[in-house]
Amino acid sequence: MAKEILYKNDIYTFNNLPARKIIVVSVGNIYEFSDAMGIYLLKNSESALRKEYAEKIMFLDAGVSPESLTSKIKKEAPTQIFILDSANFKGEPLDIKLIPSEKIIGLKFSGHNLPLSMIYKYLKIETGADIHIIGIQAPLKGCDQAGILKSIGIEAFEFNEFLYKIFA
Repeated sequence: MAKEILYKNDIYTFNNLPARKIIVVSVGNIYEFSDAMGIYLLKNSESALRKEYAEKIMFLDAGVSPESLTSKIKKEAPTQIFILDSANFKGEPLDIKLIPSEKIIGLKFSGHNLPLSMIYKYLKIETGADIHIIGIQAPLKGCDQAGILKSIGIEAFEFNEFLYKIFA
């Protein structure tokens, strides 16, 4: 039976519960601030992870090549995969939104080597995991980068609390 969990005004549906293993993958270019929101969220989430979840949640930074981690992801046999990426869905800076798989073709994501839609389909077939694309609204050029980085720490805490609910 599917379980629904609310996070940031979006309903996430999970079929493979209770979760055995979650993999959180960030995608983006660390050298381009507006394209690095997924990476910053991942790094902050990883550093704030509760010890009791250390073996259940794996964090991977794919950079601009998420395809380079597909073998490692398959080997871990996750029940849930979250892909974090900067996106432009016309929200406020750092808004976080579930991007339905059928919509990832139409959105502007960071400059990946392969389209995110292909990575999604491949991982879905190979792992059978529930896969969730989480877009983080990229800030505008010339924004207060220090303020954004401070705020993303709060977002990371909330994201981790959401992940813990998947094991409940």
